[in-house]
Amino acid sequence: MPKIAVLGVGRVGYTIAKTLSQKYTVYAVDCSETALRKLHSLDNLHTIHGDLNNPTSLEKIGNQVELVVNALPSHLGYSTLQTILKLQKNIVDISFFSEDPFQLDNLAKSNRVCAVVDSGLAPGLSNLFLGYYENQLPITHFECMVGGLPLERTLPFQYAAPFCPRDVLEEYIRPARFKKNGNILSQDPLQNLNLIEIPTVGTLECFLTDGLRTLLYTSAVPNMEEKTLRYPGHLQCIRVLKAANLLQTESVEFQGTSLRPIDFTAHQLKECWQFKNGQKDITIMLLRMKTPSKTLSFRLWDTYDTITSTSSMARTTGFTCCAVVELLLQGSWKSTGVQPLEFVGKDEKAFRWILNYLTSRGVQLSQSEEKFPDKPNPDSP
Repeated sequence: MPKIAVLGVGRVGYTIAKTLSQKYTVYAVDCSETALRKLHSLDNLHTIHGDLNNPTSLEKIGNQVELVVNALPSHLGYSTLQTILKLQKNIVDISFFSEDPFQLDNLAKSNRVCAVVDSGLAPGLSNLFLGYYENQLPITHFECMVGGLPLERTLPFQYAAPFCPRDVLEEYIRPARFKKNGNILSQDPLQNLNLIEIPTVGTLECFLTDGLRTLLYTSAVPNMEEKTLRYPGHLQCIRVLKAANLLQTESVEFQGTSLRPIDFTAHQLKECWQFKNGQKDITIMLLRMKTPSKTLSFRLWDTYDTITSTSSMARTTGFTCCAVVELLLQGSWKSTGVQPLEFVGKDEKAFRWILNYLTSRGVQLSQSEEKFPDKPNPDSP
Protein backbone atom coordinates (compact mmCIF):
# COMPACT_ATOMS: atom_id res chain seq x y z
CA MET A 1 0.00 0.00 0.00
CA PRO A 2 1.55 3.36 -1.05
CA LYS A 3 2.49 5.74 1.75
CA ILE A 4 1.53 9.42 1.66
CA ALA A 5 2.55 12.29 3.91
CA VAL A 6 0.00 15.09 4.39
CA LEU A 7 1.80 18.16 5.69
CA GLY A 8 -0.61 20.39 7.60
CA VAL A 9 -3.94 19.12 8.91
CA GLY A 10 -6.06 22.21 9.28
CA ARG A 11 -9.62 22.10 8.04
CA VAL A 12 -8.63 21.18 4.46
CA GLY A 13 -5.58 19.06 5.31
CA TYR A 14 -7.69 17.03 7.75
CA THR A 15 -10.20 16.24 5.00
CA ILE A 16 -7.39 15.22 2.62
CA ALA A 17 -5.74 12.95 5.18
CA LYS A 18 -9.04 11.35 6.19
CA THR A 19 -10.11 10.74 2.58
CA LEU A 20 -6.79 9.30 1.43
CA SER A 21 -6.54 7.00 4.47
CA GLN A 22 -9.50 5.05 3.11
CA LYS A 23 -7.20 3.61 0.41
CA TYR A 24 -3.61 4.41 1.40
CA THR A 25 -1.31 4.57 4.40
CA VAL A 26 -1.21 8.22 5.46
CA TYR A 27 1.21 10.07 7.73
CA ALA A 28 -0.48 13.26 8.93
CA VAL A 29 2.02 15.84 10.12
CA ASP A 30 1.34 19.05 12.02
CA CYS A 31 2.79 21.22 14.77
CA SER A 32 -0.57 21.19 16.58
CA GLU A 33 -1.35 18.24 18.85
CA THR A 34 -4.97 19.42 18.94
CA ALA A 35 -5.29 19.15 15.15
CA LEU A 36 -3.67 15.71 15.10
CA ARG A 37 -5.85 14.36 17.91
CA LYS A 38 -8.90 14.41 15.63
CA LEU A 39 -7.22 11.83 13.37
CA HIS A 40 -6.05 9.35 16.00
CA SER A 41 -8.96 6.93 15.60
CA LEU A 42 -8.72 6.50 11.82
CA ASP A 43 -7.39 3.31 10.23
CA ASN A 44 -4.29 3.47 8.00
CA LEU A 45 -3.42 6.87 9.48
CA HIS A 46 -0.41 7.75 11.59
CA THR A 47 0.03 11.16 13.20
CA ILE A 48 3.36 12.91 13.59
CA HIS A 49 3.85 15.97 15.75
CA GLY A 50 6.66 17.98 14.21
CA ASP A 51 8.10 21.34 13.24
CA LEU A 52 7.50 21.63 9.50
CA ASN A 53 9.58 24.80 9.34
CA ASN A 54 12.62 22.57 9.93
CA PRO A 55 14.13 21.06 6.72
CA THR A 56 15.60 18.16 8.70
CA SER A 57 12.15 17.18 9.97
CA LEU A 58 10.76 17.43 6.43
CA GLU A 59 13.52 15.23 5.07
CA LYS A 60 12.92 12.57 7.72
CA ILE A 61 9.20 12.49 6.91
CA GLY A 62 9.63 12.71 3.14
CA ASN A 63 12.02 9.76 3.05
CA GLN A 64 9.34 7.49 4.52
CA VAL A 65 6.73 7.99 1.78
CA GLU A 66 6.12 7.77 -1.97
CA LEU A 67 4.18 11.03 -2.30
CA VAL A 68 3.69 14.24 -0.29
CA VAL A 69 0.70 16.59 -0.03
CA ASN A 70 1.67 20.14 0.90
CA ALA A 71 -1.27 21.69 2.76
CA LEU A 72 0.81 24.12 4.81
CA PRO A 73 0.21 27.89 5.14
CA SER A 74 1.49 29.92 2.20
CA HIS A 75 4.58 31.31 3.96
CA LEU A 76 5.92 27.75 4.33
CA GLY A 77 4.72 26.48 0.96
CA TYR A 78 7.54 27.27 -1.45
CA SER A 79 10.45 26.20 0.77
CA THR A 80 8.60 22.98 1.61
CA LEU A 81 8.00 22.24 -2.07
CA GLN A 82 11.68 22.81 -2.80
CA THR A 83 12.79 20.48 0.02
CA ILE A 84 10.47 17.67 -1.09
CA LEU A 85 11.59 17.93 -4.72
CA LYS A 86 15.21 17.61 -3.59
CA LEU A 87 14.19 14.33 -1.93
CA GLN A 88 13.00 13.10 -5.35
CA LYS A 89 9.38 12.74 -4.24
CA ASN A 90 6.22 13.53 -6.17
CA ILE A 91 4.17 16.26 -4.50
CA VAL A 92 0.66 17.70 -4.78
CA ASP A 93 0.55 21.26 -3.47
CA ILE A 94 -2.34 23.45 -2.27
CA SER A 95 -0.32 25.91 -0.16
CA PHE A 96 -0.98 29.05 -2.30
CA PHE A 97 2.56 30.42 -1.89
CA SER A 98 3.34 33.73 -3.57
CA GLU A 99 6.51 32.63 -5.38
CA ASP A 100 6.63 31.47 -9.00
CA PRO A 101 6.46 27.64 -8.94
CA PHE A 102 8.16 27.37 -12.34
CA GLN A 103 11.40 28.44 -10.66
CA LEU A 104 11.48 24.84 -9.41
CA ASP A 105 10.66 23.24 -12.76
CA ASN A 106 14.26 22.32 -13.58
CA LEU A 107 14.76 20.87 -10.10
CA ALA A 108 11.69 18.66 -10.46
CA LYS A 109 12.67 17.52 -13.97
CA SER A 110 16.29 16.80 -13.02
CA ASN A 111 15.02 14.62 -10.16
CA ARG A 112 12.41 13.03 -12.47
CA VAL A 113 9.49 13.86 -10.21
CA CYS A 114 6.21 15.73 -10.59
CA ALA A 115 4.96 18.75 -8.64
CA VAL A 116 1.26 19.38 -9.28
CA VAL A 117 0.84 22.88 -7.88
CA ASP A 118 -2.31 24.86 -7.03
CA SER A 119 -4.30 21.63 -6.79
CA GLY A 120 -7.31 23.04 -4.97
CA LEU A 121 -10.54 24.68 -6.10
CA ALA A 122 -9.46 28.05 -7.53
CA PRO A 123 -6.66 28.05 -8.34
CA GLY A 124 -6.94 24.40 -9.23
CA LEU A 125 -10.19 23.04 -10.61
CA SER A 126 -10.71 26.33 -12.46
CA ASN A 127 -7.34 25.78 -14.19
CA LEU A 128 -8.33 22.22 -15.06
CA PHE A 129 -11.47 23.42 -16.85
CA LEU A 130 -9.65 26.08 -18.84
CA GLY A 131 -6.85 23.67 -19.79
CA TYR A 132 -9.38 21.19 -21.15
CA TYR A 133 -11.53 23.62 -23.13
CA GLU A 134 -8.68 25.79 -24.41
CA ASN A 135 -7.29 22.63 -25.97
CA GLN A 136 -10.49 22.36 -28.04
CA LEU A 137 -11.90 25.85 -28.59
CA PRO A 138 -10.62 29.33 -29.57
CA ILE A 139 -11.37 30.92 -26.19
CA THR A 140 -11.09 34.72 -26.11
CA HIS A 141 -12.35 35.46 -22.58
CA PHE A 142 -12.13 33.52 -19.30
CA GLU A 143 -13.74 34.57 -16.04
CA CYS A 144 -13.74 32.77 -12.72
CA MET A 145 -15.85 33.84 -9.74
CA VAL A 146 -15.47 31.83 -6.56
CA GLY A 147 -16.22 32.03 -2.87
CA GLY A 148 -16.73 30.02 0.29
CA LEU A 149 -19.31 31.57 2.62
CA PRO A 150 -20.98 30.74 5.93
CA LEU A 151 -24.65 29.98 5.42
CA GLU A 152 -25.55 32.28 8.31
CA ARG A 153 -24.51 35.92 7.93
CA THR A 154 -23.14 37.53 11.10
CA LEU A 155 -22.07 41.16 11.22
CA PRO A 156 -19.68 42.84 10.83
CA PHE A 157 -17.59 40.55 8.57
CA GLN A 158 -20.32 38.08 7.49
CA TYR A 159 -17.52 35.60 6.95
CA ALA A 160 -15.81 32.52 8.39
CA ALA A 161 -12.37 31.41 7.22
CA PRO A 162 -12.28 27.91 5.67
CA PHE A 163 -8.49 27.93 5.99
CA CYS A 164 -5.71 29.88 7.71
CA PRO A 165 -6.83 33.55 8.28
CA ARG A 166 -3.35 34.78 7.35
CA ASP A 167 -3.76 33.20 3.91
CA VAL A 168 -7.24 34.68 3.55
CA LEU A 169 -5.72 38.11 4.13
CA GLU A 170 -3.27 37.39 1.30
CA GLU A 171 -6.24 37.62 -1.08
CA TYR A 172 -6.76 41.24 -0.04
CA ILE A 173 -3.14 42.42 -0.23
CA ARG A 174 -1.58 40.66 -3.22
CA PRO A 175 -1.89 42.75 -6.39
CA ALA A 176 -4.65 41.15 -8.46
CA ARG A 177 -3.19 40.19 -11.83
CA PHE A 178 -5.42 39.80 -14.87
CA LYS A 179 -5.08 39.72 -18.64
CA LYS A 180 -6.55 42.27 -21.03
CA ASN A 181 -5.93 42.07 -24.78
CA GLY A 182 -2.97 39.79 -24.15
CA ASN A 183 -1.30 42.09 -21.62
CA ILE A 184 -0.77 41.16 -17.98
CA LEU A 185 -2.02 43.97 -15.74
CA SER A 186 -2.66 44.29 -12.02
CA GLN A 187 -4.62 46.37 -9.55
CA ASP A 188 -5.33 46.62 -5.85
CA PRO A 189 -7.97 43.95 -5.07
CA LEU A 190 -9.76 46.41 -2.79
CA GLN A 191 -10.02 49.05 -5.51
CA ASN A 192 -13.29 48.04 -7.20
CA LEU A 193 -16.20 45.77 -6.51
CA ASN A 194 -19.27 44.66 -8.42
CA LEU A 195 -22.54 43.10 -7.35
CA ILE A 196 -23.84 39.87 -8.82
CA GLU A 197 -27.11 37.99 -8.37
CA ILE A 198 -26.78 34.25 -7.82
CA PRO A 199 -29.86 32.02 -7.71
CA THR A 200 -30.58 30.50 -4.25
CA VAL A 201 -27.96 32.81 -2.70
CA GLY A 202 -28.99 36.33 -3.63
CA THR A 203 -26.77 39.38 -4.05
CA LEU A 204 -23.03 38.95 -3.56
CA GLU A 205 -20.14 41.33 -4.08
CA CYS A 206 -17.19 40.29 -6.21
CA PHE A 207 -13.74 41.79 -6.63
CA LEU A 208 -10.54 40.98 -8.51
CA THR A 209 -8.09 38.70 -6.73
CA ASP A 210 -4.78 37.12 -7.70
CA GLY A 211 -6.08 33.64 -8.45
CA LEU A 212 -5.06 33.19 -12.10
CA ARG A 213 -1.43 32.62 -11.12
CA THR A 214 0.15 30.09 -13.54
CA LEU A 215 -2.61 30.67 -16.12
CA LEU A 216 -1.18 34.12 -16.81
CA TYR A 217 1.85 32.44 -18.39
CA THR A 218 0.60 29.04 -19.56
CA SER A 219 -2.62 30.10 -21.31
CA ALA A 220 -2.92 31.95 -24.61
CA VAL A 221 -6.40 33.27 -23.75
CA PRO A 222 -6.02 37.07 -24.18
CA ASN A 223 -8.61 38.16 -21.60
CA MET A 224 -8.76 36.55 -18.16
CA GLU A 225 -9.78 37.53 -14.64
CA GLU A 226 -10.55 35.88 -11.33
CA LYS A 227 -12.90 37.36 -8.73
CA THR A 228 -13.70 36.42 -5.16
CA LEU A 229 -17.29 36.34 -3.89
CA ARG A 230 -18.37 37.71 -0.50
CA TYR A 231 -21.56 38.93 1.14
CA PRO A 232 -22.18 42.65 0.52
CA GLY A 233 -20.43 44.79 3.12
CA HIS A 234 -17.51 42.42 3.76
CA LEU A 235 -15.04 44.25 1.58
CA GLN A 236 -15.71 47.54 3.35
CA CYS A 237 -14.60 45.91 6.61
CA ILE A 238 -11.35 44.86 4.94
CA ARG A 239 -10.86 48.38 3.58
CA VAL A 240 -11.12 49.72 7.14
CA LEU A 241 -8.42 47.28 8.27
CA LYS A 242 -6.19 48.43 5.43
CA ALA A 243 -6.83 52.13 6.12
CA ALA A 244 -5.74 51.54 9.73
CA ASN A 245 -2.50 49.91 8.46
CA LEU A 246 -3.55 46.62 10.02
CA LEU A 247 -2.75 44.75 6.79
CA GLN A 248 0.78 46.17 6.59
CA THR A 249 3.42 43.51 5.96
CA GLU A 250 6.44 45.56 7.04
CA SER A 251 7.49 45.20 10.68
CA VAL A 252 6.83 48.01 13.15
CA GLU A 253 8.19 48.63 16.64
CA PHE A 254 5.63 48.52 19.44
CA GLN A 255 6.62 48.80 23.09
CA GLY A 256 10.06 47.39 22.38
CA THR A 257 8.76 44.53 20.24
CA SER A 258 9.00 44.17 16.46
CA LEU A 259 5.86 42.82 14.84
CA ARG A 260 4.09 42.77 11.49
CA PRO A 261 0.61 44.32 11.71
CA ILE A 262 -0.88 41.76 9.30
CA ASP A 263 0.29 38.87 11.49
CA PHE A 264 -1.28 40.51 14.54
CA THR A 265 -4.51 41.10 12.60
CA ALA A 266 -4.63 37.47 11.44
CA HIS A 267 -4.11 36.32 15.03
CA GLN A 268 -6.95 38.52 16.28
CA LEU A 269 -9.27 37.42 13.47
CA LYS A 270 -8.66 33.74 14.11
CA GLU A 271 -11.37 33.46 16.75
CA CYS A 272 -13.69 35.95 15.04
CA TRP A 273 -13.51 34.08 11.72
CA GLN A 274 -13.42 30.57 13.14
CA PHE A 275 -16.09 28.13 12.05
CA LYS A 276 -18.12 26.98 15.02
CA ASN A 277 -18.80 23.24 15.44
CA GLY A 278 -21.51 22.27 12.99
CA GLN A 279 -21.59 25.70 11.33
CA LYS A 280 -22.82 25.26 7.77
CA ASP A 281 -21.24 26.82 4.70
CA ILE A 282 -21.61 26.95 0.93
CA THR A 283 -19.03 27.06 -1.85
CA ILE A 284 -19.77 28.52 -5.28
CA MET A 285 -17.61 28.66 -8.39
CA LEU A 286 -18.82 30.19 -11.65
CA LEU A 287 -16.73 29.91 -14.82
CA ARG A 288 -17.38 31.64 -18.13
CA MET A 289 -15.47 30.98 -21.33
CA LYS A 290 -16.25 33.00 -24.41
CA THR A 291 -15.42 32.05 -28.00
CA PRO A 292 -16.33 33.93 -31.20
CA SER A 293 -19.46 31.77 -31.56
CA LYS A 294 -20.67 30.97 -28.03
CA THR A 295 -20.27 31.33 -24.27
CA LEU A 296 -19.78 28.28 -22.06
CA SER A 297 -20.81 28.60 -18.42
CA PHE A 298 -19.99 26.19 -15.60
CA ARG A 299 -21.33 26.17 -12.06
CA LEU A 300 -19.94 24.34 -9.05
CA TRP A 301 -22.08 24.22 -5.93
CA ASP A 302 -21.42 22.45 -2.65
CA THR A 303 -22.73 22.60 0.90
CA TYR A 304 -21.66 21.50 4.34
CA ASP A 305 -21.80 17.72 4.78
CA THR A 306 -23.81 17.09 7.93
CA ILE A 307 -23.00 13.37 7.98
CA THR A 308 -19.20 13.79 8.02
CA SER A 309 -19.21 17.32 9.53
CA THR A 310 -17.09 18.57 6.62
CA SER A 311 -17.20 22.11 5.27
CA SER A 312 -17.92 22.60 1.58
CA MET A 313 -14.61 24.40 1.01
CA ALA A 314 -12.71 21.54 2.62
CA ARG A 315 -14.64 19.11 0.41
CA THR A 316 -14.16 20.92 -2.90
CA THR A 317 -10.52 21.82 -2.26
CA GLY A 318 -9.63 18.56 -0.56
CA PHE A 319 -11.35 16.24 -3.03
CA THR A 320 -9.66 17.97 -5.99
CA CYS A 321 -6.31 17.44 -4.28
CA CYS A 322 -7.12 13.79 -3.47
CA ALA A 323 -8.16 13.12 -7.08
CA VAL A 324 -4.78 14.40 -8.29
CA VAL A 325 -2.97 12.29 -5.70
CA GLU A 326 -4.73 9.16 -6.93
CA LEU A 327 -4.02 10.12 -10.54
CA LEU A 328 -0.29 10.13 -9.76
CA LEU A 329 -0.28 6.99 -7.63
CA GLN A 330 -2.15 5.04 -10.34
CA GLY A 331 0.44 6.09 -12.90
CA SER A 332 -2.20 7.89 -14.96
CA TRP A 333 -0.14 11.09 -15.00
CA LYS A 334 3.56 10.57 -15.63
CA SER A 335 4.85 14.00 -16.71
CA THR A 336 7.70 15.40 -14.66
CA GLY A 337 8.40 18.99 -13.66
CA VAL A 338 6.03 21.62 -12.32
CA GLN A 339 2.54 20.69 -13.55
CA PRO A 340 -0.34 23.07 -12.82
CA LEU A 341 -3.80 21.66 -13.43
CA GLU A 342 -4.25 23.42 -16.77
CA PHE A 343 -1.60 20.98 -18.06
CA VAL A 344 -3.46 18.02 -16.56
CA GLY A 345 -6.74 19.26 -18.06
CA LYS A 346 -5.41 18.85 -21.59
CA ASP A 347 -5.60 15.09 -21.05
CA GLU A 348 -9.26 14.08 -21.42
CA LYS A 349 -8.98 10.95 -19.28
CA ALA A 350 -7.35 12.89 -16.45
CA PHE A 351 -9.92 15.68 -16.79
CA ARG A 352 -12.85 13.23 -16.60
CA TRP A 353 -11.26 11.31 -13.74
CA ILE A 354 -11.00 14.39 -11.53
CA LEU A 355 -14.54 15.57 -12.31
CA ASN A 356 -15.96 12.11 -11.64
CA TYR A 357 -14.05 11.97 -8.36
CA LEU A 358 -15.82 15.14 -7.19
CA THR A 359 -19.31 14.38 -8.49
CA SER A 360 -19.24 10.86 -7.03
CA ARG A 361 -18.78 12.53 -3.65
CA GLY A 362 -21.75 14.83 -4.06
CA VAL A 363 -20.15 18.00 -5.45
CA GLN A 364 -22.60 19.50 -7.95
CA LEU A 365 -21.28 20.54 -11.37
CA SER A 366 -23.44 21.88 -14.18
CA GLN A 367 -22.84 23.35 -17.63
CA SER A 368 -24.79 25.62 -19.97
CA GLU A 369 -24.11 27.06 -23.41
CA GLU A 370 -25.25 30.21 -25.17
CA LYS A 371 -24.68 30.37 -28.92
CA PHE A 372 -24.40 33.73 -30.64
CA PRO A 373 -26.62 34.35 -33.68
CA ASP A 374 -24.87 34.07 -37.01
CA LYS A 375 -23.76 37.39 -38.43
CA PRO A 376 -25.53 38.29 -41.68
CA ASN A 377 -23.47 37.91 -44.82
CA PRO A 378 -23.09 41.40 -46.36
CA ASP A 379 -22.80 39.85 -49.83
CA SER A 380 -26.09 37.98 -49.61
CA PRO A 381 -29.11 39.48 -51.43
